[in-house]
Amino acid sequence: KNSSEKEPPQRRWIAPEHLYYERSIGIAHGSDPFNIKVLEKPVLVAADVTDVKAAFVADPILYRHSDNRWYMFFELLNAETWNGDIAYAWSDDGLSWTYGSIVVDELYHLSYPMIVVWKDSIYMLPETHWAGVTTIYRATDFPTKWVVATTILPGLSLVDHTFWYDQSEKLWYLFNHDTTTKDMRIFYTAEQDFPLSNWTAHPYASSERPLGKVDGSRTCGSIFYFNETLWRVAQLSGQSVHVWKVLSLSRTSYEEEHAGPILEPLSQQIWRSKGMHTFDAHQTANNSWLVGVDGWKLRSVAGY
Repeated sequence: KNSSEKEPPQRRWIAPEHLYYERSIGIAHGSDPFNIKVLEKPVLVAADVTDVKAAFVADPILYRHSDNRWYMFFELLNAETWNGDIAYAWSDDGLSWTYGSIVVDELYHLSYPMIVVWKDSIYMLPETHWAGVTTIYRATDFPTKWVVATTILPGLSLVDHTFWYDQSEKLWYLFNHDTTTKDMRIFYTAEQDFPLSNWTAHPYASSERPLGKVDGSRTCGSIFYFNETLWRVAQLSGQSVHVWKVLSLSRTSYEEEHAGPILEPLSQQIWRSKGMHTFDAHQTANNSWLVGVDGWKLRSVAGY
């Protein structure tokens, strides 16, 4: 079990609607992020989990390790505690996946385990806002052992943490969603401070988006660079994923343009017939693209 020195009070994440739908994890691949094909069948489902009884799996974040193996970290909704745990799976080709185990288990709900590598250390920033903190973990024995490295951004209720490193400015940016204001927030820090300290709030607020525009405040996968352009993906109420073209990003300004949907449900594939809400895109060694996705369907029978 991984937890901070002072454990927060236990909080159960019980959402009744989760009795009625089931999330699964899939993989998409193609020549570029805008020309991908989602595999017909999911690569991970709740029944693949071996160490606990799982209600569903979701929020896949991919990482290609130096051992040339693909790893996936994801939310596993524990059907015994109704809290999300963080688990991992592995793959040699990115298409066929083997479940590993739970790697981070707290007394509160965890999800969306964003992975970032910096100076030979591997960090994980999952959603931990149910504990009232934003917690960064560091791998001590990858992929199974993680310890709390630090907590950041105190007093804020933030989810959907997503990093981007600007090489020209030597700055790290952190995008997230504020559950209190319903805005997308941006923070930044100098590379020498990353990821543990001195995060500064960016002046951007997504609430300034004109009325009638698509709400893209919930980033749902790694920000990626393609065609000499930076792209950000966001989920729309768990139904579909849209993409935004980043026009400018600096310490003082941020501008983006909605480019439309990039991932939508498909009624012909039952496992993703009702919605999709993660799109984690990575370029492979042969310059193709691999994308972690998830989808959901209605259950035929509710309850565990």
